[in-house]
Amino acid sequence: MTDFGTFVAELRAAANPYASFDDRKAFRARHATLLAQMLVCLDEVGMIGANPMHVDPPAHCDLCSADLTQEVVFIDGETRLDSTSVSDPDGVTRQIGAWANMCFACFSRDGVAVGWGSGQLYVQRRPGEWQCIAGGDPRAQDVDE
Repeated sequence: MTDFGTFVAELRAAANPYASFDDRKAFRARHATLLAQMLVCLDEVGMIGANPMHVDPPAHCDLCSADLTQEVVFIDGETRLDSTSVSDPDGVTRQIGAWANMCFACFSRDGVAVGWGSGQLYVQRRPGEWQCIAGGDPRAQDVDE
């Protein structure tokens, strides 16, 4: 069994945009069971759900104005900026931040999280076509629009 550090290093290598199809396929084959278990767990904690295409994707990062068409991913999510206190119906108070469409660099600096209720992670499948790969509504049905 592969230790977690080795798995993460291999995952990063396979996820590199320059990794070959064969390298990615070999990674998926080597770790098929672990990846399936991980995806189920990520679904259960609200990190992934349906995978809809974004119907009106943003052109630029709301925080730095980066051209998102030149990015691989963007996150539509809560930020640590301009937070405000809100109370839920049970009287529990929490801080929530403003939401923004963020490039990965801005998300790394100012984003809160990816997950249902925190942020959705989109990947650009084709120029201008973005698919939610994590953080979607875990109760939603798959949408192919």
